[in-house]
Amino acid sequence: MDYTKHSENFMAMKLKSMMLKQRGRSVGHMKRLIHVTTCIAAAVTLVTATIWVLFQQSNPERPLMEIGKEAPNITLTTLEGSTVRLSEYRGKPVLLQFWGSWCTSCVNEMPVIDQYYKQGKVNVLGINVGQSRGTVASFIQSLGVSYPQFLDPSGTAAEAYRVKELPVTFLIDSNQKLTRIITGELTNVSQLESRSR
Repeated sequence: MDYTKHSENFMAMKLKSMMLKQRGRSVGHMKRLIHVTTCIAAAVTLVTATIWVLFQQSNPERPLMEIGKEAPNITLTTLEGSTVRLSEYRGKPVLLQFWGSWCTSCVNEMPVIDQYYKQGKVNVLGINVGQSRGTVASFIQSLGVSYPQFLDPSGTAAEAYRVKELPVTFLIDSNQKLTRIITGELTNVSQLESRSR
């Protein structure tokens, strides 16, 4: 009997067995990692929504923005990390949409706003309130909307516009004057067109 060949076969089988066990551990580890990541993302979303609600309840008496007045010149952060000021859009009308991924009405109206954006009549700026860059980027990618998205993680822009609820949309003329405030969900493009005249 050739003990060398027998020994090599035994070692090969043992190595294969060890590799299969390790692969099983890796798959199990990946499943646990995905589960933990999903739980953390859900917790962060819940905390963000709770903070937003508490923030709004702590400021119930803030008056609405006044139509015809200069729109606050907010500074926004792009998903890539650069900053943009609203004044950079002077000369063309602007639509600001404040939203959150946890807000069903916000999510429902985003394809409608995207259709309006594609008409090229106005600059459309989606402003996510209170969520992280990674959360917003993956959400926008999964939703498939194409209008530019900006971050307002601390709610500074929402505060400047006295946002009380989401979704809320502000229409600003080419001279940076506030022309319309639209609260609640938009369900079709004609609502935007009739309200932006």
